Amino acid sequence: MREFEYAGTRDGFKKALKELAENHPHVVALDADLADSTGTRVMDKNAPERFFEMGISENDMVCTAAGMARMGLRPIVSSFSMFLAGRSWEHIRNSLGYNKLNVVISASHSGVTVGKDGPSHQIMCDISNMVAIPNMTVIVPADAHQTYKACMYGCLKHDGGPFFYRMCREKTPVVTSETDEFAPGRAQVLQDGGDVTLIACGVIFDRVFAAADRLAADGLSVRVINNYSMKPLDTGTITRAAKETGAIVTVEEGTFYGGLGSIVATHLMQEAPSAAALQIVAVNDRYASSGDGKDMLDLVGVTADNIYEKALKAISLKPGGH
Repeated sequence: MREFEYAGTRDGFKKALKELAENHPHVVALDADLADSTGTRVMDKNAPERFFEMGISENDMVCTAAGMARMGLRPIVSSFSMFLAGRSWEHIRNSLGYNKLNVVISASHSGVTVGKDGPSHQIMCDISNMVAIPNMTVIVPADAHQTYKACMYGCLKHDGGPFFYRMCREKTPVVTSETDEFAPGRAQVLQDGGDVTLIACGVIFDRVFAAADRLAADGLSVRVINNYSMKPLDTGTITRAAKETGAIVTVEEGTFYGGLGSIVATHLMQEAPSAAALQIVAVNDRYASSGDGKDMLDLVGVTADNIYEKALKAISLKPGGH
């Protein structure tokens, strides 16, 4: 069983925010009474004149950020993903998306791994909610390194609309490096293989690689893709994986409806409908409970065992010729 270093995705955000506070005076941070939980306290400590505590008023925070973006600033709005992608969806859609405003949406405590806060805080539809908004870029970093890069890219390079990325509460396996390339519209092949492809996003790659290693022990060659860019999608990497391996399993801690699996399936049905069998590991139309984040992943079925079984099923359903 392979070993991983574990680190918090919010640590990557804090690292980026410190650099932005020290070196980029056009970047401002807005918080909704969760600065210590989300990490935006870093801006308060390093550039307090560019930190704005909006209180428990996420909708006002989003609309204030829209005005700041109109003035040429680059705002970061920060709160739990449930409160941004859920509660403030309408304001993000109308104020940010419709006007193509460059606002970075830094969504923390996403997915079921928020754990003990329970179903009221466990948002499984933040990816699907955000990809539905025109002009929105949606990033799901795999680890702290990618979270740092996502924040820096959104604040310094991105143009043409709001930029959403999600972080989690738990420490997560580090599967990328500080020097790996990062860009919206790209996916990262973490491991090559020819028999089946596991396409995953977010904080669950220890489970993905556990399944991959079990498949390898069966003599199967497994490709693993870190699909960190939900929108725009790296269609080329996904199409090649479908044609070259003939079997795909998508894995996420998001909803079965409208998440990574749906995004990949929609693309393949249009561009390569007969190339590969597809199976989806996701949260299938249910709430979780309150408990440890890892236990919640087990509860909703995002497990190495389930990934393994879905991979064998996809292989058994491969189109002819593979």
